[in-house]
Amino acid sequence: MPPFVPSVSPAFVALALLLAVSGTVYCGFILRITFGIGLEPARSKALQPSGLTVAVVIAACNEAANIAACLDSLTRQRRAPDEIILIDDASEDATVAIAEGFESSLPTQLRIVRLPVPSGKKAAIAAGIAVAQSEIIACTDADCTVPETWISEITTSFAGAGVGVVSMPVFYREDCEGQTLFEKTEALEFLSLIGVGASLVWSGTPAICNGANLAYLKSAWQQAGGFAASRFTSGDDEHVMRQIFRAGYKVIFNASPEAAVTTPGTGNLKAFLKQRIRWASKGTGYREISLGFVLTLALLYVFNLVVLLSPLWMWFGDAWILAAGFAVAVKCSVDFFSMRRIAVRFGKAKWMRYFFFAELLQLLYVSVCAPAAQLARISGGYTWKGRRIWQ
Repeated sequence: MPPFVPSVSPAFVALALLLAVSGTVYCGFILRITFGIGLEPARSKALQPSGLTVAVVIAACNEAANIAACLDSLTRQRRAPDEIILIDDASEDATVAIAEGFESSLPTQLRIVRLPVPSGKKAAIAAGIAVAQSEIIACTDADCTVPETWISEITTSFAGAGVGVVSMPVFYREDCEGQTLFEKTEALEFLSLIGVGASLVWSGTPAICNGANLAYLKSAWQQAGGFAASRFTSGDDEHVMRQIFRAGYKVIFNASPEAAVTTPGTGNLKAFLKQRIRWASKGTGYREISLGFVLTLALLYVFNLVVLLSPLWMWFGDAWILAAGFAVAVKCSVDFFSMRRIAVRFGKAKWMRYFFFAELLQLLYVSVCAPAAQLARISGGYTWKGRRIWQ
């Protein structure tokens, strides 16, 4: 019998070339992330808390259901913050009243700054920084809880010379009663983003971080232009980190579980997609993003889209089936290898049981949210917490 030789067409050749280019870029990026996890610098046992003063800045908008747990976690700090500043972004619920009930139990005075009209998270944080007297600005979200070692870890992280920004882990809450399969899957997928951010910092190219657990020197923030250089309503985290890094300061990632904050996930697919559209809507718009970086993002998107659509190829012949199988195998293999290394590093190896579902979720949201985010930019904004946010 003659050997099996699938027939090919010009359309298949074009697809194969696209798959080869985008797949190579994708594999290179994921392997770089995997390699970067191994570049984590050894933590010096000689480091002691820097002695710098710390202001905890929390922006809140209709967070009555969460603010009590957030502030309660701050009452338990081994090293008390020097300031706690809550900025109320024109909440329409009992957020402020609940916060005021903690004034007597917090280790330091709670200062509440009320914004008269909805202004967005970046403007809220800027208002908090404006009244802060401390040297370090430590940011978390109103729906987060922090460990009792959080402030100690932050001050120790700034003990190194030239450190301007400290990024730290954010984990979705786990093992909650009644937690759904989607919530467990979302937790693993979110962990991958934390791992990517850590890897890029450790490899010397900080690019992404999470504003729910971020600290920076107020003086470095001012020197880098504050939020003025960002034209987005949001942009309180990644843009700040990049600008301070470009100003000549060091960025470090403290991966210690004693520095990690926890937060609830979105809980359902609709809320998840809205969140990712919001995040992605500003991703390529920063002035410091190069054309090469945008092209890389485009090829990463193309590879994900091609893999998502691979089941459709099977209707076009044997060669397409082989290409589909190859694309799926390559993506799943490199993703599993990288994700497992990230999960092990952060002590979440048991979450890998949800890898298959997380892989499907990633394929879906990357393919859907990237174009949706650009549409949001064209239309001028998106909806967040029931409010229309204009870019």
